[in-house]
Amino acid sequence: MKTLFRALSFFKDNATHVYLLFVLMSITILTQLILPWPIALAIDCSIGKKPFPYVLSMAFGNISKVEGLIILGSLVLLTYLLHIFVSTTYNNLLIRTGLAGLMRVRLALFNKLLQLSPRFFSKMQHGDVVYRASWDTFSIQTLFQQGLFTVSSAVLTIGLMLIIMFQINLTLALIALGTVPLLVAVIRGFVNPMEKAGLSARDADSSVSVSVEQSIVALPLIQASVTESREYSRFQEKAFTAFSKRYKQHRIELIYQGLIMSIFALGTAFIVVSGGLQAMEKTITIGELWVFLSYLSQFYGPLTQISYAGSTISTAFAGVNRVLEILDAESIHDSLIAHQNNPVPPAAPVKKKINGQIRFSEVHFSYENNKTILNNLNFTIQQGESVLLIGPSGSGKTTLLMLILRFYEPDHGIITIDDIDIRQMDPKDLRNSIAISFQEAFLLPGTILENIAYSVPNADMKDVYSAAELACADDFIKKLSKGYHTSVGEGFSQLSTGEKQRINIARALLKKSPILILDEPLTGLDEENQKKLANNLKLAVEGRTTLIVTHNPDMFKWANKILKFENGCIKELYTPNL
Repeated sequence: MKTLFRALSFFKDNATHVYLLFVLMSITILTQLILPWPIALAIDCSIGKKPFPYVLSMAFGNISKVEGLIILGSLVLLTYLLHIFVSTTYNNLLIRTGLAGLMRVRLALFNKLLQLSPRFFSKMQHGDVVYRASWDTFSIQTLFQQGLFTVSSAVLTIGLMLIIMFQINLTLALIALGTVPLLVAVIRGFVNPMEKAGLSARDADSSVSVSVEQSIVALPLIQASVTESREYSRFQEKAFTAFSKRYKQHRIELIYQGLIMSIFALGTAFIVVSGGLQAMEKTITIGELWVFLSYLSQFYGPLTQISYAGSTISTAFAGVNRVLEILDAESIHDSLIAHQNNPVPPAAPVKKKINGQIRFSEVHFSYENNKTILNNLNFTIQQGESVLLIGPSGSGKTTLLMLILRFYEPDHGIITIDDIDIRQMDPKDLRNSIAISFQEAFLLPGTILENIAYSVPNADMKDVYSAAELACADDFIKKLSKGYHTSVGEGFSQLSTGEKQRINIARALLKKSPILILDEPLTGLDEENQKKLANNLKLAVEGRTTLIVTHNPDMFKWANKILKFENGCIKELYTPNL
């Protein structure tokens, strides 16, 4: 029930629409209940010998059977038109409100993804995350439309129909009601198996999505290694698993639906026999039998909706739980605050300007496998200094940069900027003071201009061109058909690794933050461009505290100091020319 309430909470902003939906639903049900009565009166009064209702005589005077039949036919038409109008309005608003909730949960989920720490994504397959955001979110809409309104409408319809059916004929009403315990037993017996089968099927489908995504990313390697057959066999196994689990889910649902329909058939058979005998004995009129049979079909309709809703809602709950698992995940800010080994001190007063002095004091860090990456780091980088980080791959250079950005929290020790513990700073304020070019070049869908100005969307074009020139990107950008307005990203212009890297460096240089971080900035460049970019960076970093992960000797000439990683520790070296 808690899961249902949480799912429905995404519709609280549409409270007025929800109230209106209940009103429209009630009117729809009432018009549906009225529909068979004009036909019943036409049968009994025009074909049979019953007099027309007193209301018609008062309204139209003394009328013949033909006139009465025309009037009742007109009432049938008006009633159907009213029912169609109200039900169409109701369904339109229901769909609109359901989609609004779907949009809201997707926005909430995407916003949550933006706040999650790298630790979370290291445990999750990206394809599974995409599947949850794209497909599992539909479960929220399903619970709203099927779990709330379809079931509520069905229950209200059944309740009103039973009242009328008992008024018409007690025996037939009891026969119809006698099927309910059987239906309840079947529903209760199948709910848990259907929910488990639905969750298992969703997980298998998600695994297929993950496999497709990973294969697309690694396609050049697969083709170069001529391992297409091997990857096809792996995918075939996952596809077959997804097929088996989804087929098992549908097989359970088919058995469930078959039992439900069998119970309906049993009840209908008894009612047809009993009702027919009573009509032959004149204890019920043909018109009343028509109303009862009409209600009977409508009575089993809501029961069918409730019974089928069982499988639909069970599957939807599985999807909702997968969505809530992400929404309930600890955000990066919460995970930093909750760090047990290294308590966070009280927040410091807001500082208007950061100068850029960085100090590590007895900093230790390890990942969750308890493998120590950084051990007892003690060093200071003064404001405006340029520092190179060198050492073998996997020695913790990039991890150190992530600690400064507070993507991770030290196990022990303190990191300060301008003598303020960075844990006392708002993470957004901290990151606004840092510009970074990652080792892996990121290009977002959009133009080259938009990518360079991503952190400074209102940047002056002169500054954009200047940053691109310093990053040695201006020349190749101008050679493109649309220059800075060339679209990049998936499905657009394909740039080389070096070109992407230079756009990333231009983005970092444009930000003009007091702290600049460059992780392997010369990756993917030829020797000529490496030397040119190394010289340009010497000019670009003046006055900015700069940390550069590199092995390029051209940068050793102008760095203020070099920090060499050895066995989880750092040995501080000064450049010879200082």
